[in-house]
Amino acid sequence: SLGQTASWCAVQLKGVERIAVPSNSAAALLASKELGAAAIAGELCADLYSLNLLERNIEDMKNNTTRFLIFGNHTGRRDEQRNKTILGLTIDNRQSGSLTAAFQALEKNGIDLIKVDSRPSKVALWNYFFFVEVVGHIEDCNVREALAELQTICQSIIVFGSFADVRQLQ
Repeated sequence: SLGQTASWCAVQLKGVERIAVPSNSAAALLASKELGAAAIAGELCADLYSLNLLERNIEDMKNNTTRFLIFGNHTGRRDEQRNKTILGLTIDNRQSGSLTAAFQALEKNGIDLIKVDSRPSKVALWNYFFFVEVVGHIEDCNVREALAELQTICQSIIVFGSFADVRQLQ
């Protein structure tokens, strides 16, 4: 959230120490335990940790939308008709065409891209982390084959999970 509110923080919190934490809820938990601390989080966190709402709409881009996902240690429900999988990829930005090669591995295995988002990795300049949403379930042969091929192309791959596309089921 610090990245999505950097301009507001620079003006409103000049000289205030900012501490990056793993999640908004972790920030709220820390703020609830330390007198004078504050957190950038949703109203649910404020309720959960008995915090006072100090300011609304502090995001830098007013048309920004954040997607919320549920994470667990098991694969999501599989549907026979339409499933989605969300991947996290990093590629070697010094290698020309590496992002194209990753997308071609998906295409070669008959996997449609639904959405691609990129975020700076904060590891090195010009290094990005790609969130890739595709059609298919991690248990599908073509998805497993594409992942095997991506292993040879990408610096890292995270499978966030697979789930039934409930919008298609309704």
